[in-house]
Amino acid sequence: MSRSPSLDYLWRLSRAIADGDEISAVLQLALEAAVRLCWSDSGMVMRTDQDRRLQPEAVLGLSSEQVPAVTSMVADIVRDGAAAQARNGRSRGWPEVFVARVAGVGQVMAVPMQSGDEPLGWVCVTGSKGFSVPQKRALAGLAELAGVAIRDAALHSEIADLRAMLQAIMSHSAEGIALLDRDGRLLEMNSVWERMVGQPVQACIGRPVLEVLAFPDDRGHWPVSVLTGEWQKLGSTQAVEVELRSGNGAGRLLAQLVPIPSSGSSRVLMILREPDSGQEAEHLKSTLISAVSHELKTPVALIRGYAETLAREDAQWQAQVVRESAAVIAEEARRLERQINNLLQVSRIEAGGLPMALGPVSVPSLALRVAKAAQVGQGKHRIEVDFPNDFPVCWADEDMTREVLENLVSNAQKYSPEGTRITISGSNSGGTCTIYVTDQGPGIPEPYREAIFGRFYRLKGSERIAPGAGLGLYLAKSMVEAQGGRIWVEAAPGGGSRFAFTLPASEGDYGL
Repeated sequence: MSRSPSLDYLWRLSRAIADGDEISAVLQLALEAAVRLCWSDSGMVMRTDQDRRLQPEAVLGLSSEQVPAVTSMVADIVRDGAAAQARNGRSRGWPEVFVARVAGVGQVMAVPMQSGDEPLGWVCVTGSKGFSVPQKRALAGLAELAGVAIRDAALHSEIADLRAMLQAIMSHSAEGIALLDRDGRLLEMNSVWERMVGQPVQACIGRPVLEVLAFPDDRGHWPVSVLTGEWQKLGSTQAVEVELRSGNGAGRLLAQLVPIPSSGSSRVLMILREPDSGQEAEHLKSTLISAVSHELKTPVALIRGYAETLAREDAQWQAQVVRESAAVIAEEARRLERQINNLLQVSRIEAGGLPMALGPVSVPSLALRVAKAAQVGQGKHRIEVDFPNDFPVCWADEDMTREVLENLVSNAQKYSPEGTRITISGSNSGGTCTIYVTDQGPGIPEPYREAIFGRFYRLKGSERIAPGAGLGLYLAKSMVEAQGGRIWVEAAPGGGSRFAFTLPASEGDYGL
C-alpha cells in the first residue's frame, strides 16, 4: 500500500533526522513537507546565527524580493518577543504560531524551531486565505522536528570538536598517553608512548599492558586497588615506577594511572614519562593528573550516559525528553570544553606567553553577555551588572577579558550560597579601568589572598564545596597581567569576596 505524498515527506524527514543527514538537507525536506501539509506553494526556513541574526537556510517558491520581506516580518516577532520577555519576565515572549500579512507576499504563517527559551530559527509558509487550525498544528509539529535536528547537529559538531581537541592534546603531549580498559588491555595510545616503549602502536593495541610493562611486585595482574574498584570509587590516582619487558624503549619509566569512570565499564588513563630530578616538576605533574581526573570524569560520564540512553533501539523517546537530555549533553560538553581550554591555556603560558589581539573593548557589554550565559547555565544566583554611564572603553584583548570574567563569576557561583547576589561592576580613575566581581560567599582569609592565584592552589576544605583543579584564578592572573593590568581579592563590604582587576582605558572614543 503506497503512502500519501504528505506522509512520504514526513517519513523522509524522520529518516533523515535519524540517519544524521546534513542539516541543510534536513531543513530543505522540512520546508517541502511544510508547504505540502499546509497546502501552500512557497515558504522558507531561517536559522538564528551566533549574532542572533536570521539567515535564510532553505527557500521554496519565494522571489529574491519576497525573501527579505518575510525575514523582516520574523525579525519583528523576535524583537517584540524579546521586549515582552524583558518587560514581563516571561520565559517566552512570542506566540507558538504567528500569522501576518506581508506586502507583496500575502498571508505568512511563522512557527519557531524551539530549544528551551531561545528559538533556533523559524519555519514559514505562505497562503492566500489564511490557515486552518490543523495546518497550524502541522507546521508546529514540523518545526519541533526541525528544532530537534538542529540541536542534534549542533551536539554532533560539539562532540566532534571536543574529540579533535582531545586528539590534539594526545598528539602534541610530551608524555606517553594510553587508554586502557579495567582489565588492563591497551585501547589507544599516542606516538610518544610508541617511542618510550619501543614498540609500534598497532602491535600494542588489544594487548594486556602487563605484556609491555612490568609493575612493582608484579604477579601477572593489575595493582590490587584497580581490581577491587576502590581506586575508581575514590577518583584518585596512582603513581608507580614501571619497567619495560621488551622493545627498544627507555627502560624504567614513571607511570600515572588515572581512573575514568563511565556508565559502562571503567577506563584507565596511563601517562608515561621519563624520570627527572625536579621534585617540583613531579609535584606539578601529579597535581595536573589529579585535576584531569576530577574535572573531566564527571562530564564524560554524563555525556556518555545520556547519549547511550538516547541511542537505545528499544525505546521511543518523546521530543521533550530528547530536548532535556540534549540540553544536559550540551551543558556537560561545554563544561568539558572549558576544562580542556584551561589545560591548553596553562600549556601556552608555560611555553612562554599568550597570543593577544589588543583593541577597544566595552567591558559593560561584555559583562552583560557573561552574566546572561552564567545565569542560563546555572541559574542558582542573581547576577547583576552595574557600571557607571561614563565607564570608558578599555584597551584590552576581548577574548582574554571575557575568560577572566567567566572564571571569576564561575568561582563566585561555586562558593556562594544559592539565592545570593553576584555583582559585576566597575570604576575609572586616572586612565585605569577597575572591574569588580563581588559575591556573598564565605570570603577569603587575608593570609591566603595572594596564594590563591598560584597554579593548582586550593584552600583547605574547598574541595568538599566545589571540586576543581585550582587553575581558574591562575589563568585569570596570567591573562590580566599579559594585558598590563593587575588582579587582587579583598573582603567585600557586608561579607563575601570582591575580586578586582585593572585594564588600561582606551585613549580614543570608539562609541562602543
